[in-house]
Formats: sequence, C-alpha cells, structure tokens
Amino acid sequence: MVVRFFCLLALLIPGNIYAGNLYLDSVEKSVVTEKELNEARKSLKELKEVKLIENLPLKPYHKRLKTPEPLRESFCFTCHKRLPHGKNDHNRTFLNMHTGFIACEVCHFKAEGTPLEYVTEKEEGANQHDGNASGEKPAVKKMIIPYFKGEAVTLPGDHPYAKEVEKKWKKLPPEEKARLKAKLHKPLKDKGPLCRDCHSKKQKILNFKALGYKAKRIKALEQNKIADFLDKVKDKKKSIKITDLLDKK
Repeated sequence: MVVRFFCLLALLIPGNIYAGNLYLDSVEKSVVTEKELNEARKSLKELKEVKLIENLPLKPYHKRLKTPEPLRESFCFTCHKRLPHGKNDHNRTFLNMHTGFIACEVCHFKAEGTPLEYVTEKEEGANQHDGNASGEKPAVKKMIIPYFKGEAVTLPGDHPYAKEVEKKWKKLPPEEKARLKAKLHKPLKDKGPLCRDCHSKKQKILNFKALGYKAKRIKALEQNKIADFLDKVKDKKKSIKITDLLDKK
C-alpha cells in the first residue's frame, strides 16, 4: 500500500526531472477540487470503450481514407482516440479534421494570460512554405504547436512522464486513477473555442501570416462558410444542408 501511494505521488508531482514543459509545470502546481475529483470518478465509471469498425458490411459510398498519422504523437493519444471529438454529432467530424495538423493544446490548454507562441512544425527537410500554407496540396506533414519560452507545450507521447503514466495506469485502483485523471486534466479545458475564434478576420488565437500561410489561403480560412454556419446555427442537432452554407446575415 505504501509503495502504491508513492508511485501515485510520483505521477501526480512530475518534479524537476521534467521541468521546462509548461503543461507539466501546470500539472505540478495544480490543486484538484472535490468537484473535479467527483467529475473524474463519474467519467471513469461511465467510460465505455469505443471500437472502430474497420470492415463495414456494406461498401461506403465515399472512399474511406486511412486517418493520417500526426507529425507529433501527443501524450493525449495515450488515452484518447485519434479522432477524440464525439459528443456532438453536429460538428464532431469537422473538429476531428483538425487533429492531424493542430495540437490538442492549441484549443484545450488554459493559457490564462500566459503569452504563447504558435509555430508550424514540419517534417525534417521540408520547405518553410510548402503544402497547405501556400494553398497547394499538402506535400509534408505539419502540426501547429503552442510554445512557451522556446519549449513546446504539447507533451510528446514518448516523453518519460507519458510512458510512466501509461505503464502504471492499469495497476492503479479506481480512486487513484480518478485523482490522477483530474490532476492531468486540470490545466486543460473540456470545451474548445468557437470556430470563429480562428475562422474570421477578428480571430483571437492564431496569426496565419506568422505561421507561413499565403494571402489566398488566409482569406479562405477567415471566410470559411462551414465554420461560420456551425457557430450560427442554434439547433445543434440540425442536419447540415447545402443551402444552409449560404450567407446568413
């Protein structure tokens, strides 16, 4: 029992060995409330495994492409699926489209006044203005990552702390799992920004020009009809029709 306690304590307090990563620093400093702990208990109790159907009985009308591997394997994927958004049928597909090229922390990390720099990471040897940034077909893998003081906020899946959590998670009893889950999610927010927070001229998060995007591509991103519609529609269960994507002033 004592050994198990110290194993959990080591996970809850990353310590100086992992210093420098803003996410882990935030985990170390965070204090979990009883409400957050209860929410973690409830979440784990109601957790259901999601199984993806690979071989459908009927051939789909549209060609199904394999989900592309992200440039940076995130710690988040240790527990979450590659396509993690599933609560809202209305927009989950559009949100999941972003996971291949935008780090989870761009939308879900609580910056709370901390000045973050957003950087487009590319495969080694890739040209700075290749692919999506120029409006052309992607030629290389890219990922928009938040940085703080020269260090990525995104914790890689192969980071020692990530591997330690993955190894010890299955052996922890339910109560310790709930406490660890609450601690790991404390620096994160469940609900991400609105579509218009990026897809508008007044967008609040990303500087597309600084990320290397050309004017034509920036205009397409800032005037995206689907993003505009998803924010404006009141009934989140409403089906999307082509006519709904026309201007709605």
